[in-house]
Amino acid sequence: MGTSVSQGSPSTPNWQAAQATYYGREIPVERTVEELWRAADSQVDENLARDLEAPIMAECLRITLASSTRTEAVRNVTRAVASSDQSSLAAEIARRAAARSFSESGSSAVAFAKAVFADAGDYLASRDLPGFVGISEKVSRVSDLMALKASIRERITEVVEDVELPEGANVVEGWSDYAARIVDNLKGVAA
Repeated sequence: MGTSVSQGSPSTPNWQAAQATYYGREIPVERTVEELWRAADSQVDENLARDLEAPIMAECLRITLASSTRTEAVRNVTRAVASSDQSSLAAEIARRAAARSFSESGSSAVAFAKAVFADAGDYLASRDLPGFVGISEKVSRVSDLMALKASIRERITEVVEDVELPEGANVVEGWSDYAARIVDNLKGVAA
């Protein structure tokens, strides 16, 4: 029988600030999202925010936009990640985003970005949030945990939608800058 272990966030001031937002109901989800992304972007190693700006992410977006079916996109993104030797959490998130891009109406590039950042946010919240069930006013029950995670995901997709996508063919070439602007907006530091 296999088991999985959830690794919590590092015990740093930035992650403690993020975790503090899980306590009181009066703390808005916008603040939780900002603190999560500030903490993620402050990590020296395993910086998911920085990894989402990597060239492999742009390549996964390019493949997704060039694919005519979900199956083709997932297959080709999986190959690209494997051949790049850049296997990472961000690349796995991109693979799932390629599949989900075909479920959304509107721009495939925006659907890809929303899926990437929402899944990354799910991962960031899931590292610590389950440990607060029953000890926090905000997440006193599992249903509160699920509602908060859904609110975090919704807030992240709203922020992504508000960041202007590079025009036309520039979307792939401009991915790194676009992703960095999204991260800044998620952190609440965008100009």
